[in-house]
Amino acid sequence: MYQRYLITVQPVEATLPLPLSPDDGRRVAFMVGKSRVIIDTPDGPPTPALRVATHELPAHLVITEGDIVAMDTPAWPQSGAYNQLIVSGDGDIRLHNDTFGLRACFFAQDDGILRVSNSLRLLRAAAGLAWDELGIAQMYLFGGYTATERTILRGAQRAAAGTEYRFRVGQEGPPAVARLARTWTTVIDDRLDHVVETICDLWTTAAARHIDPVDTPMHYAQRRAGFAPGGRGGGLARQAHSRPDLWRREQRRSAHRRGGGRGRGGAVAAAAYGRELRLRAAGLRPRQCVQ
Repeated sequence: MYQRYLITVQPVEATLPLPLSPDDGRRVAFMVGKSRVIIDTPDGPPTPALRVATHELPAHLVITEGDIVAMDTPAWPQSGAYNQLIVSGDGDIRLHNDTFGLRACFFAQDDGILRVSNSLRLLRAAAGLAWDELGIAQMYLFGGYTATERTILRGAQRAAAGTEYRFRVGQEGPPAVARLARTWTTVIDDRLDHVVETICDLWTTAAARHIDPVDTPMHYAQRRAGFAPGGRGGGLARQAHSRPDLWRREQRRSAHRRGGGRGRGGAVAAAAYGRELRLRAAGLRPRQCVQ
């Protein structure tokens, strides 16, 4: 079950934001100590997809999207697929999610107001955020994915997987960030030279294990599908099958272009050159990445 929402947390003295829907049944508000918490669900009244626990008011308000699988330990993050926002009466605000960040969650801060949503469209409509051209370029280049926590909106940030963000009511600066899960951070939390060395080793291993697709089972699958000589396909396959001398010559040219030479040596040489370029870009000397 999915429902779009926008959660606004602001000081009690701040002016109420404009609703996202003319229907009064699609907005609820709570007073939590120094904070006013407003939940907008413009597509319809709140559903079980977004659960609001009010039994601890006025000390705490807990808003959960998704499902939490109870564990033996109360430590965060829990199992499941969820985003959770906890607003305390003392002005403390905590946002965290599951280990893998399976549900989208975005937030933006402006003039002491915190907005949290699972929809960039709602976040942009409420906060009036401008487009982030670099974020849009990354989305285009990386097939719908942006590097780090960048989004396609300026001032909007994606909540990283297995991470807790701590805000204060009326806070202007960035939140305090703590990684709760180490699933994806074993490498990037290390020293710079170790990070570069690890990435270089991974790249070298991947390049050394590169297999010429002409000599792999994929080639036989292509043959059966008719996209290689000997297959059941159309004109190109028949032509290649009828002129094996031209086909082998093209195979050799293709392998030479891909590997920088013949066989495994070309791939290893290309990997070593790529490693040296990445080291220089990181400001390290090549010998620092050589065993």
